[in-house]
Amino acid sequence: MNVSLVIYLASIVDSIIFTAGLITAIGGIVCCVFIALYLCSKLAGDSFFYSSTSEDERNSIIRLFRKIKNYSMAIVIVALLIAIFVPNSKSIGAMYILPKIINNEDVKKVSDNLLELAVQWTDKQLEVPTQQRDQNETNKN
Repeated sequence: MNVSLVIYLASIVDSIIFTAGLITAIGGIVCCVFIALYLCSKLAGDSFFYSSTSEDERNSIIRLFRKIKNYSMAIVIVALLIAIFVPNSKSIGAMYILPKIINNEDVKKVSDNLLELAVQWTDKQLEVPTQQRDQNETNKN
């Protein structure tokens, strides 16, 4: 995959996840409203509608409630899956960039040199207190 495409996708993926979460929240509210309207229209029957509403109009309104409820539920499920399963930019960086850095030979050489330098510094720091302790013990005697 093209490196610039991966960098671009990694930079916008957090916005995509946020948008999917927002769609999930708004779609969930819409879905709940239309489930309530659908249930009220089914349970209340004729008292839910105006008395001048014909049976065909009532059925078309109930079908409309059901369609909106079903579409909003589908959108909520898809947006929720996107919000959950799409990795954020930090995860993409860890999956794509870290292996390239770790497997780079120049980085390995630098890390070996730094490790050797750290060991030498630690040894030097440990020798100084040992020498001071030995001198203090000889001065006490």
